[in-house]
Amino acid sequence: MHSRGDWYFGNGFKYFTINGNGHTIDCNNKFNAFDVDLKENWNSITIKNVRFINGDNKDGKGGAVTVINGDIVEFINCTFENNKAKNGGAISINNDGELRIINCTFINNIADDKGGAIYKDEGKMHISFFRELPIYVINSNFVTNQAQEGGAIYLKCDFEILDAF
Repeated sequence: MHSRGDWYFGNGFKYFTINGNGHTIDCNNKFNAFDVDLKENWNSITIKNVRFINGDNKDGKGGAVTVINGDIVEFINCTFENNKAKNGGAISINNDGELRIINCTFINNIADDKGGAIYKDEGKMHISFFRELPIYVINSNFVTNQAQEGGAIYLKCDFEILDAF
């Protein structure tokens, strides 16, 4: 995959953007695509226009992506398809940072245990379909994701759902 990364600095806040331009990361059922571990004052990463397929982290969390650290981790116009893990078939969140899922599609992701598409470990979380809170999912689709618990999303934390209908 060829991607373009942009760094933004302003008011002490550091942003990093990866635009995949519609490319696919195919993990060939051997590994997950990557871990997000923002340290040393890196505050935000946006990943957009990427298709994550065939990720496999059977012994761990996050078949496609594992979020370890980061104040704001954002996925825009991404597709997660046919990824597998013990928890979080597509994405696992292991911190208290803000997760934004915007215009994304989750198809046929499988967790052996919890969170067919998304798994959130202990910590804080709010879900809103219209407000910016520590985690939000906007205009996204979850299709045939599977797990023992939480076929689409599993939350092992306090949470609240707002503006749902």
